[in-house]
Amino acid sequence: MKKTIMLFVSVVILLFFSTSFSVEGTVAGIGGFAPKVKMENGLEPSTIEDYRGKFLLLTFWSSEDGHSRLKCKQYNSFFKHISKEEGEQNRIEFVAINFDKNKTLFNELVRYDNLNPNSQFYVNENEIKQISKAYNLNNGLKSYLIDPSGRIVSVNPKEEELTKIMSN
Repeated sequence: MKKTIMLFVSVVILLFFSTSFSVEGTVAGIGGFAPKVKMENGLEPSTIEDYRGKFLLLTFWSSEDGHSRLKCKQYNSFFKHISKEEGEQNRIEFVAINFDKNKTLFNELVRYDNLNPNSQFYVNENEIKQISKAYNLNNGLKSYLIDPSGRIVSVNPKEEELTKIMSN
């Protein structure tokens, strides 16, 4: 009887630990589905699911992370250039999410860096924590290329990779 109870308790404990460590919505890396993100840019709230059916370059940036701010400016310039060449028929969309704690600073940086305000989004502090956990952004802010079905196909893609997608 004691062995049966011990076996039962062991199975219950094992099941408890196996489910407590699976965090739903975390990025599994390339091939995994991109976690949901809610964002706003002063017009109307949006989610990354609104971009399904196209490739999406999702980048996270902050004024405190100089590298991420520079990458955001580079991606913004790339998409401005592509828009002029391709017109409105782009196969890929660009969304940049800012992690600054001050919305006024965010708005000033968008203006100062000459970023496309339609592609720039701000999230509040609680959402920053959730997004950081879901996208594993502990070691710096990153960019994710998401395919039309919502799967991550690349992390920190280079312009050559984006150009290749645009030409297919």
